[in-house]
Amino acid sequence: MFSPFEIVIAIVVSAIGAALQGVVGFGFGVLSVPILTILNPDFTPIPQLILALPLTATIALRDHRHLDLKGAGWVIAGRFPGAY
Repeated sequence: MFSPFEIVIAIVVSAIGAALQGVVGFGFGVLSVPILTILNPDFTPIPQLILALPLTATIALRDHRHLDLKGAGWVIAGRFPGAY
């Protein structure tokens, strides 16, 4: 079970990481995962992966005019052979 202190720190670190991701374009995982792993290894990686999906979707909706869908298609298509 997580202590209230750990939960507060996890929320603050995740919020700072999400703000960094929204401004710079990367940083949520780079900032939050190492800090939360030190705090309590149970905070990573699944909770951060779950939080990354709505964060990325929100940023994509905000910046939809700048999306490169053709390039994203190639990246997604390349993931399948690259995964095996």
